[in-house]
Order: sequence, then structure tokens, then C-alpha cells
Amino acid sequence: MGLVVELCGLPGSGKSTLAAHTCAALRASGVDAVIADLPVSAAAPASARVRRKALAAAAAAVGEPVATARVVRAVTGSGATPRQGLGLAAQWLTVRGLQRSARARAGVSLLEEGAVQTLWSLALRATAGRAEPPWMLDDWSPDLLVVLDAPLDMLLSRLESRPSKHSRTQRLAVERRGPELERGRLLLDLLVDTVPCDRITVPNDGSVPIEQLGRHTAEWVLRAV
Repeated sequence: MGLVVELCGLPGSGKSTLAAHTCAALRASGVDAVIADLPVSAAAPASARVRRKALAAAAAAVGEPVATARVVRAVTGSGATPRQGLGLAAQWLTVRGLQRSARARAGVSLLEEGAVQTLWSLALRATAGRAEPPWMLDDWSPDLLVVLDAPLDMLLSRLESRPSKHSRTQRLAVERRGPELERGRLLLDLLVDTVPCDRITVPNDGSVPIEQLGRHTAEWVLRAV
């Protein structure tokens, strides 16, 4: 049975980079490790990413119509816009399929944007008072959760210099990014406290090379393998 390790954090905190270095360190230790959501991550071409998520959502609708309907109702009832709700529902159904596949294979599967990060995105977009993030976590929490913690000024700098506009926060006016990240940090802290699994917080303030953080994270994962 496989081990599912999710990395979560605010935009610009280094999830993708840490996942890559953690995966490399695990493989160097002889562990069969993969980044399970790489084909649907921001690194994949947008058209391919959207197509794969649509296929995953369609497969879930056919195979588990009741559960899929529950997801769609919960997302659309959160107050997110229809376009946001459709994307988040597809992301959730994709993550659910990836986690099922990960647990069916031996080794370690890392997720850059898993269940926790998707629920955080939903909470961030939801109308105040209408989001209830824990509703989906009972059956789909990861086995281990890695929470990246980076200072606000570093996050703002990274978002400003990042060429892609994948993050919603990047598309905000400059003066709105700081308050949005502060709100996001509060929501993430609240959400992480509800996740029923072991977790570790990885400070990423630039004082330790990301390669070393990856090795440290891999050591923590190895203790659970």
C-alpha cells in the first residue's frame, strides 16, 4: 500500500521545488517515489492540464455519481463563481483519483496540490461564512502533510518575479496581494488544524538551501515508509 504525502502552502512558498528535491532524495535512498500530480500541475501545458482534469471528473461522475454530485453541490454552494467552482470541483475529483491510484501502488506519492490545498483554494474564494472546508477531508486526507511556511515579503517578491500567472493572487493588483496572503495564511492555519494526519512544518525563509530542505523532508517521510 502506497504512502501519500501532500505539500501545502501559500503561493510562492516553494511547493513544486520542494516536491522535486524531496522526490529526488527519496529516490537516492532507494524509495520508489513519484510526484503524482505532475501531469496536472502548473508545469504541464494548460490545454493538457485542463483535458486531464476533465477526463478525471468525467470518470468520477460515471463511476461514483452520488459522491461526485456531493462534491459539485458543496463547491457550488460555497459562494465561488461558477467558473471557479467548476475548476475546483474538477481539481478535487482529480486529486481523489490520484490518491486512490497512489495508495494502490507501492512507494511514495507526493502531491504538490492535493486535497488540503484544494480545500484552501475553495475557502479563499468562498463567500464569507459559506465555506466549510472539513466536509471533504474524512476519506481523502493524505497520510502525511508537509506545510511550507515562508515570510510574507519573500512570497510577494516571488509572485512579482514569477513569469506565469497560475496563482490567483498574482493576478490581483499589487496593493491587494499582501492582504490576500495574510488572509490566506489564516485560512490555511485553520484548515491544517482539521486534517487528521501527521504533519511537519518546513520553514522556507531562504536561510537553508531548498535542496537541504528536500533532504530533511525526505528523512521525515522515510520514517513513515
